[in-house]
Amino acid sequence: MKSQKFFAFALGCLLLLETPFTSLAASIPSQETSPFSQETAVISDSPQETGPLAVTASDSRGRKNSQTLNLKSKATVYLHNPVYLEAAAVPEGNISWKTSDRKILSVNYRGKLIPKRTGTATITASCNGVEKSCQVTVRQPSVQFKKTSVTLFEESTYHLKTTARPSGQVSWKSSDSRIAAVDKQGVITGKSPGTVTITASVPGAKSECQVTVINNDHELNRTSQTLVQGNSATFYLSNISGKDSVSYQLSNASGDVADISTSGNKCKVTAKNPGTVTLNAICTTDTGEQKVTCKRTCDITVIENGIAQQQIALAVHAQENLTLENIEKTGISIENIQWDSSDPNVAQVHPASGTVTGEKTGKAEITATVRYSDGTSAEFPTAVRVSDPRLKTSATVLSVGKTQRLKLTGTTPFSSVKWKVQKPSLASIDQDGTITAKTSTGKTRVTVTVDGKTISHDLIITDPQLESDSRMLTVGKKSKIRLTGVSSKSKITYKSQKKSIVKVSKSGVITPRACGITDIIISADGNTFTLHVSVVSKRALKACKKGYKIINSSSYSQARRMSAGYYDCSALVFRAYDCDAKLLGGTSSWAPTAASMASYMERTGKVISYKGLDVSKLLPGDLIFYRTPRGGNGRYRNIYHVSMYYGDGYRLEKPLRYYRQESNIVMIARPLKK
Repeated sequence: MKSQKFFAFALGCLLLLETPFTSLAASIPSQETSPFSQETAVISDSPQETGPLAVTASDSRGRKNSQTLNLKSKATVYLHNPVYLEAAAVPEGNISWKTSDRKILSVNYRGKLIPKRTGTATITASCNGVEKSCQVTVRQPSVQFKKTSVTLFEESTYHLKTTARPSGQVSWKSSDSRIAAVDKQGVITGKSPGTVTITASVPGAKSECQVTVINNDHELNRTSQTLVQGNSATFYLSNISGKDSVSYQLSNASGDVADISTSGNKCKVTAKNPGTVTLNAICTTDTGEQKVTCKRTCDITVIENGIAQQQIALAVHAQENLTLENIEKTGISIENIQWDSSDPNVAQVHPASGTVTGEKTGKAEITATVRYSDGTSAEFPTAVRVSDPRLKTSATVLSVGKTQRLKLTGTTPFSSVKWKVQKPSLASIDQDGTITAKTSTGKTRVTVTVDGKTISHDLIITDPQLESDSRMLTVGKKSKIRLTGVSSKSKITYKSQKKSIVKVSKSGVITPRACGITDIIISADGNTFTLHVSVVSKRALKACKKGYKIINSSSYSQARRMSAGYYDCSALVFRAYDCDAKLLGGTSSWAPTAASMASYMERTGKVISYKGLDVSKLLPGDLIFYRTPRGGNGRYRNIYHVSMYYGDGYRLEKPLRYYRQESNIVMIARPLKK
């Protein structure tokens, strides 16, 4: 029987389309021929768009060869992002590459693809007679933030999320890492208050997100606490407002070491079994655009027995009786207890009673030595801090509805602070000393008990109001700003926005210096008021009064405009200003036309605007010039009418007309500026 011999020629080619984060892999099977039998190749193509294309060779009897070709039939690449096709041939041979469209996608002899413009091209690799193709789509790169603005607390983190093409190649940059830093994964960390721009980019595309870091002034009243089994302590966060919500959690949810009970911002921790646990205080603030969260922690240690008052704070000259808990031994009596202080100059303790007295600020350790009837002894220590608590001021003035935190100094990390308002109808106070004034004015007292010391503080609730929000003055005539609803202890400040027009003293006395308009900003007990001040010349006010008298005792006539009992618009202004030709033009006996008067105002530098102004910027005596509604009249700026601003929103017409910022106003002049 003749033996059948097969001479095999094997070719394997692995095609790998790769970027630093994506790849497209392929392997090419060997091709075998036999002098004794014909063989066929069966090709099966996966129906999935991006799935592998499998080529399996088998002979006529259905026996499969071990070589396979795996190549994704479709792939996507992006402009500005070159990628490689890598291939390995067995036996080794030269691999050739070609593209169906060089304008869209080029390929070099090493298999490097360079996208040139969007579109689709076919890349073909061949080696030793084996050829395989991949359809490649070229697209624009892109990167987009899911949120274009983010707010977070300093010391907090936030993971920015993007949609990027190509994915996995995003690089990150902060415009100021002193405010917010960003890592390679897009996690930002707030460093200090401020605003920065975080940029996410891929080759050929980038996007920006505005990050605002806000001050985190929420602090737990303790960062560590030791408790004897069975005892409890109360915790709270400082600077909590109505926009904040607070929750508390223990690191061991089973509660083997301690239990917690919460009420608003308060959390009571009760020690159960010896061990350690962490209390997490989580504060969520609603900024209006998003909710911002921060976390504060306290490490809690529970001990089986010892001095009940662990981590005690005493004010200078304050006293407290220390006690021992859970120190008994079954069948054995206690013969003696000796109390000692590591520094009697800071904290002195009575050797027998355990009464400790604060002597001066500082640290000390109090130790109770217990001797038992069986000859044994045990030592139980506690840490003591001596404080010197003080309030910075003796009184606070607060207006209704406002809040203010009282500044307490001289405390220690162990300090215990309790606040109380004598008249709760006037104000409330939080655990951190933040007072909220209610709706009624009056006086009350706030007391704070700190480490055995009680401090009193006067509280005055006011309701400041500005008598009038506008005032008209003449140069040189002083005037006093009047506020109601304040007390003798109210803090009031005044600031002139234009000192060249008016100056204002610390007591609120206004001194007009020149004609013009400005605002005085007034701050009173946390409220801000704006006083609108108009300074006019005495002569301008006199002209308004005289013009009003003329118009209401005369008839309109252009022909007899300068005669007693008659007027027209320009003659009315001219006569109101005492026929002053040097001021308005014309001659002492004949008024200029409205157009001539406007031209004279321009030549003498009296124009303040070439269009209508808001009424708040006008002064009595100002002249308003109007052009003809349609067409022209051949006169300067086509002006046909002049009107004097009278004050209080009116201009001098018969009858008085309300001033409007009309489109046909072509000039406003101020004849007198002093």
